[in-house]
Amino acid sequence: AQFKARVLEFLRHNTVDVFGTKKEITEIDSNTPIYNAFQTLLSKNVLSAPVWDKETRTYVGFLDMRDLVSFVVFVYEEQKVSEDTRLIDLIKHGIGSFKTCGAEGVTVSHLARRNQFLYVEPHQSIDSLIGLLIGGMHRVPVVKDGKIINIVSQTNVMTALSRHVTGVT
Repeated sequence: AQFKARVLEFLRHNTVDVFGTKKEITEIDSNTPIYNAFQTLLSKNVLSAPVWDKETRTYVGFLDMRDLVSFVVFVYEEQKVSEDTRLIDLIKHGIGSFKTCGAEGVTVSHLARRNQFLYVEPHQSIDSLIGLLIGGMHRVPVVKDGKIINIVSQTNVMTALSRHVTGVT
């Protein structure tokens, strides 16, 4: 009963600002070539990053490593490429195939739209954040004055909750 009370206290009396502000948020420009965008994810050691469209001045979604895997597997299976094809060649081949089909081609924005950009603000309840996580999001951006100040994962929530319940700061 005391454990449940501490959990409910944490959820009801804390807002998203309890997670603070990150010093560096990895963002990807929507005009970045696909290969370069995935290289950014790899070099920054992140699984996904928000994609910013300068023209519309909005975030269009999240580019996720799973997008790369799905795209590469699709191209590999559908296009009958050789087993020793390099990743960059697979990506270029796939993009070229889509362009010849009359579509605008596969872009970072196209892939990022699969992972909708929903966010919370620092003053919102942790319940709001958890609602998005329960709804299938893996990471939720915290936006203040139109700028991302943090990206909160399920792990971040569990760590904060654990510290609150056990009294560890």
